[in-house]
Amino acid sequence: MRCHICALMLIFAAVAESPASESWPEYRGPSQNGHSDATGLPLSWSESENVRWKTPIRGRAWSSPVIFGNQVWLTTATPDGKKMYAVCVSRESGTVVHNRLLFDVPEPRPLGNTVNSY
Repeated sequence: MRCHICALMLIFAAVAESPASESWPEYRGPSQNGHSDATGLPLSWSESENVRWKTPIRGRAWSSPVIFGNQVWLTTATPDGKKMYAVCVSRESGTVVHNRLLFDVPEPRPLGNTVNSY
């Protein structure tokens, strides 16, 4: 799952070229349609092309990050689903700013889909 998080961070690192005032406050963006008004965004990237930073995020995560100013927020959970976190990464540097434990779940419900996470 770390690969998924790194891939998401790569995408948002590319978006970081847009003005910091543009926020992506929820899953489908500010207009709730999946579109951005940002221009000049890269159309391709690789391990070295159009990457500003990469940050490993612990756990098993599959959330849609949101951007607010210089903050990129996402959620993650331990593979067994017993601990759930909110993580904030600096949009400019990729540094983890907050890594907050939100829930301790003694008996998590089984996942309905093996490619998803808690």
